[in-house]
Amino acid sequence: MVSRQEQSFWPKVQLPTIVLIVGVLLILAVIFARSVSARLDELATSRSENTFWTVSSLEVEYLEFRNRLDRAVALQKIAGQDGEPIRADFSELRVWFDVLFARLNTLIEAPLYREALRDAGAYEKISQAFAKVQGIAAAMDKPDPELAAVLEGVLHDTVAIRDLVRMASIETNVLLATLSEQGRTEILLLLQRLALVTLALISVLAGLAVMFFRLYRIARERGIAANRASERISTILETSPDGVIVTDRAGRITEMNPAARQLFGVADGRLTVAAISDLLFWRKTGEQIEIGPDLFAKHSFEALAERRDGSRFPADISLGHEDTRGVSVVVFFVRDVTARLTGEQDLRLSRDEALAGQRAKSHFMAVMSHEMRTPLNGILGVVELVRDEMIAAGQKANMEILEQSSALLLHHVNDVLDIARFEANGPKVVQSPVDIEKLAADLIFSLRPQAQAGGNRLNLLVDQSARGSFQADAARLRQILSNLLGNAIKFTKDGEITLEVSGHRSSPVQMEFQVLDTGRGIPADKIETVFEDFVRVEAQQEEYIEGSGLGLGIVRRLVDAMGGSFGVESEEGEGSLFWVRVPLERSTQEPVAEDSLQVGGLHCLKLAPQNVLIVEDNAINRLVLRQILERDGHSVREARDGVEGVEAASNQKFDAILMDIQMPRLSGVEATVQIRGGQGPSARTLILALPAHAFPEERDAFLKVGFDNVLTKPVSLIRLREALAGKFVPPVESQGDVAVLDAKHSEELVAAIGGQAFDRALEGLGEQAQQLLMHLQAGRPVERTKIHALAGLAATCGAARLAQLLRQAEADYLEGRLPDWATLNTAILHTLEAIEPKPAAAK
Repeated sequence: MVSRQEQSFWPKVQLPTIVLIVGVLLILAVIFARSVSARLDELATSRSENTFWTVSSLEVEYLEFRNRLDRAVALQKIAGQDGEPIRADFSELRVWFDVLFARLNTLIEAPLYREALRDAGAYEKISQAFAKVQGIAAAMDKPDPELAAVLEGVLHDTVAIRDLVRMASIETNVLLATLSEQGRTEILLLLQRLALVTLALISVLAGLAVMFFRLYRIARERGIAANRASERISTILETSPDGVIVTDRAGRITEMNPAARQLFGVADGRLTVAAISDLLFWRKTGEQIEIGPDLFAKHSFEALAERRDGSRFPADISLGHEDTRGVSVVVFFVRDVTARLTGEQDLRLSRDEALAGQRAKSHFMAVMSHEMRTPLNGILGVVELVRDEMIAAGQKANMEILEQSSALLLHHVNDVLDIARFEANGPKVVQSPVDIEKLAADLIFSLRPQAQAGGNRLNLLVDQSARGSFQADAARLRQILSNLLGNAIKFTKDGEITLEVSGHRSSPVQMEFQVLDTGRGIPADKIETVFEDFVRVEAQQEEYIEGSGLGLGIVRRLVDAMGGSFGVESEEGEGSLFWVRVPLERSTQEPVAEDSLQVGGLHCLKLAPQNVLIVEDNAINRLVLRQILERDGHSVREARDGVEGVEAASNQKFDAILMDIQMPRLSGVEATVQIRGGQGPSARTLILALPAHAFPEERDAFLKVGFDNVLTKPVSLIRLREALAGKFVPPVESQGDVAVLDAKHSEELVAAIGGQAFDRALEGLGEQAQQLLMHLQAGRPVERTKIHALAGLAATCGAARLAQLLRQAEADYLEGRLPDWATLNTAILHTLEAIEPKPAAAK
């Protein structure tokens, strides 16, 4: 597409270009014409033709001389035969000899002939002929009697002259023919060029004529278009609701459209002022507006316009100016904004009244927030205290109902107050370094009992891209995820709910949270409205789903405030997928540690009693795990190997399974695969791996075959509670050189299982360690399974140094190296010395 600049450029270039081409063609035509003329003149006075004529005359003159000479010789011969003397007359012979001599002399001496003869290659022959003529010149000058005596000799000499003259004449003719051909060729070429130039000139002139004709048509069409445009502009200005005033640069009014006349009250056409400055005044100061460059630079401004009767009205003024061919034109567009300003004033009054009402509402909500939450929190606190007292079973059940009802009421009150606060001031987002993985894991942990109450399994999947520290509002993220998970828990029975967290590569990172459930799904006609306030998907008649319908509305507001997006995908009868994406910047700072009481930490949150299966071949480890679980109120069943574990899981529904890895008959990994692949009641139960130790690649392998988490021994009470609640439990990192006995772990274990059970565990550890020591001192080989079993028992009992060395020995076995038996022997002796006094028994 040709630009406007190119359109204006080509007409300026075309005409000078064509004139230049015509001039060049005219010059070439003149040059070629003059060349043809000069060539013709040259041919007219050609020296070659003159030379040819002279050489041809030479041959004729020679023949005339020879003819006279032959006659004279013949007369002499006749006279000699008759014996009568003949008186010869040699005058005519001498005349033709002189002519021949003169002709040869001219050809030799004249520069014109000499150069031409040399070009033809005949100069040498003419020179030789002239030399012979000079040789007989002496005989020709003798008296007649003497000449008659030598005529025979003269005749003999002239024979050679004939051949020379003939050859010179031929060569001269050849040169003349060549030069004539060249001349004709040059003239023909010049004539062709002249014809081409003439044709090109005629073509250009014809094109120029066509161009002028087109320019004429274009100019005519533009004139018509300009007239039409002028008519349209006039029509627009005449019908425009805005006033249009045309002035010069001094502000003198030259034209007004009907709207302007009506605005200023001069519909009859008589205007008492001549300058527009007399009609316009600044709106704020009331001063008269001066017309000048400063005003032209504004392009638009607010003013007061004065009518003919002296009244004024507010107006918005826009102006434009143009200088065309030395004529300056300024156009003012005047719009009466009286109605708009009046409407804005009314809107401001309405807004002020609405803000006053909103402030009153916010104050009311703040008071109600305090007045409603305070007694509810008090009720919940007292209920929890009373429930833990030694009261009758019936009273305890009633207290649990009261606690649940109070908690539900507090949840609804919080939702309503959050909505009211968001409507009043909008959600406030305060960012700080947050560990997204820990936040999600803590939330899953706190909601696990609620999910299990409905027969649901709660899962967490955190992608590698979502790990680390991010700048985010932890409280708002937790509220979003809590509402999404709570919604899934309410509408899912005996199913599975999964929270997936992943980060998309971008800057900032697009953190995506997905909550998938296997619930009853959402009808297609309800999907578009689920994020609106007070919207609930109706349950079946025999079901009642508690809720205010505000949770997803709060999610919508919080995600919008964080600059994110949200959505839902659902298939009725199959389940739902709620997703949220929020942009988060990575943080170089460590996440802020949160109060466990606020996060739902392990020390303040009690798990509901669960039915737990322990699959462990070591009796001491089974004892310790049983004591820990029963102290927390759980029911425990034991299995001594993988075969018994699979059988128990196939016949009974368990809430969790604690699975050792190295066991006789069937390993923990194989047992887990069989449980997950079977159709037993515990096929979807939480299964925790309890190896003596696990490398990172081994942990990944455990998780792939069906384990939900991996707890390396020793298993502390806190970590076990975290795992049973479905919370992500990171692996314990190696601390380098460790003590013989871990005092902190021992204290936690005594607190969890009691002093007597702890002493029995130490006795069992001592017996098995003594057996291994005897094998080492006797030099007998030790099986890897024995090392693995003792490593787990040592870790459980807190023998940290021995457990560490046993793990290293097992790793050496696996990698084909010989373990350091001497160091292990020393560690066993130190451990036996340390546990000999049995300090825990005193407790």
